[in-house]
Amino acid sequence: PLLLDKSQPGFELIDETEIKDLIRQNIKMILLTNPGERVMLPEFGVGIMGLLFENFSDQEIITKYQGEISSQINNYLPYIDLQEIDFLDSEMDVNKISIKVRYYIPALGESDVLEILKSRGSINGL
Repeated sequence: PLLLDKSQPGFELIDETEIKDLIRQNIKMILLTNPGERVMLPEFGVGIMGLLFENFSDQEIITKYQGEISSQINNYLPYIDLQEIDFLDSEMDVNKISIKVRYYIPALGESDVLEILKSRGSINGL
């Protein structure tokens, strides 16, 4: 929530660490929200939980989701530069997949990586 700044009229500014956390959370929301789930924004979201039921031996599926993630981030988070999206499936457990998103924040001059390990029934790395 916003905090009043008692030294001047207005609210306290957020620092760089909080900005990075906010951007990370925004990317998570894009990845985890199912299309049609957000009121008044039916196109918002990728819905990566649906990936658990896809055949990852098919490169076309991976390419489709990489394109969708890229499109969503470019549309809703134009203040970051998306560098790479990797899908790393687990050979030992077909019920898990790891998604790694590398991005650059020009306003801060910093890069960051968000990695999500998802499995049926739980999401780790959030």
